[in-house]
Amino acid sequence: MLEKEKNEMFANTIEKDAVTEIDINKSKFLGFSFFVENREDAENKIKAHNEKYKDATHNVYAYRVVDESAEVYSDDGEPSGTSGPPILDILRKRNYTNTLIIVTRYFGGILLGTGGLVKAYSTSASITLEESGVLKAGKGKEVEFEIPYDKYDKIKNALDKENIKIKDQTFEENVKVKIEFFETENIIPILEEINEGSLNIISERNILVRK
Repeated sequence: MLEKEKNEMFANTIEKDAVTEIDINKSKFLGFSFFVENREDAENKIKAHNEKYKDATHNVYAYRVVDESAEVYSDDGEPSGTSGPPILDILRKRNYTNTLIIVTRYFGGILLGTGGLVKAYSTSASITLEESGVLKAGKGKEVEFEIPYDKYDKIKNALDKENIKIKDQTFEENVKVKIEFFETENIIPILEEINEGSLNIISERNILVRK
């Protein structure tokens, strides 16, 4: 677990992937944000991005993944410490997790210097995060359960009241409902009471919840 999450129950993550662009002294900086499930997902997104933008001068990145205690960055050929670390520092200071930021640079012919590079990459990362929106992220569960039709409306009302969205539902012989919720949300006992004291749970797994 990352140091921030050891002390805080919730972190931040992005609401949606975003793309931004800024021009500094004729160099073009494209900022990209991605929500990532895990380190493998982050590395796959980086690989795909590098292939798509293989004509760029640099593809700099940083990401944090809570479950694997991962904090990873790359300067991708920029002077050491001038690009990847500043992006990672922004993710740390704003307490973002499961978030990947890539800043792609097309060199414009004018050297920016160490301070200029730090400022450029930090600015690109900051405006990209702002464009991405923010959600609360924390440890939670994904639970799928089965209920009879005559309990569905009451179950749905209880979930709405607790601001827990139905992730998926299937109407067959009975109703199968899949929900996700923060581990601090004590919803299962409420559902059990509605369903006459028990709940037929089909599957359950620990996940990172964001909402």
